[in-house]
Amino acid sequence: MRKLWSLFHVKHRHNEILLFCLLGTILAMVSCSLNSPMPTIAFNDNQPTAISTSTIQPSPTILTPTLIPQVTPSPTLPNPYRLLSMQLAQLGNPSETFAAKRQVVLERFEHGVMFIFAQAGNVFAQNGGGYVFALATDGRAWRVKDTFVETSKNPDDWYTCDRKPGLRPERSGIPWRGFGKVWCDNADIRAALGNTKIYEDVDPDASFQSYEHGFAFQLADWKGYPGWKSDKVYVVYYSVGTNPNLITGKWE
Repeated sequence: MRKLWSLFHVKHRHNEILLFCLLGTILAMVSCSLNSPMPTIAFNDNQPTAISTSTIQPSPTILTPTLIPQVTPSPTLPNPYRLLSMQLAQLGNPSETFAAKRQVVLERFEHGVMFIFAQAGNVFAQNGGGYVFALATDGRAWRVKDTFVETSKNPDDWYTCDRKPGLRPERSGIPWRGFGKVWCDNADIRAALGNTKIYEDVDPDASFQSYEHGFAFQLADWKGYPGWKSDKVYVVYYSVGTNPNLITGKWE
């Protein structure tokens, strides 16, 4: 009996130990759960709220055509010599049709040249008309109405001043006919150009364009005049307010 009681007492003691351990484990787990912080859910006010677009249909875009105004092109003024804008601004609009081929009579002086273009029909009138241009090497220019009237076939009568009978201009140094009258009647031109150096020359293939305030021209043959070039376009600018029969200006 004593042996059985001892055995029962030992087994009962063992069960108590197991029960105690089980309770300790359960209490530990409860304690850990109570001491652990509760998880929190963070909300970010800066994040946009997602909206389902599965049921939103985009509206069709209606394109309205832009009407482009029709611009009427402005007429382009003739510029046969392809002059620069700054040159055209000084010359103004063309005053007559471009003469693509016209005779010109020219004469070289000590300090410049004189020339006169044929009139319409490519002829020179015996009773004057047209304009004589005088260009001095210092840049001054003149346009003078040609008023010489040829009344005699005797060359000695073609002199206006400083008559040199029997001598032509290249020997007398005095121009005659239209050039001579301009030279004799205008002391400033005479002083600027000096005496004539050669007889009159003719270029049948020259061209020119007249403007409101100037004149542009080009010669095909300058007859070897020193400093004058056939591939160059020369431009004369008129001074404002001058006498239309005697215009002063400058040239380049």
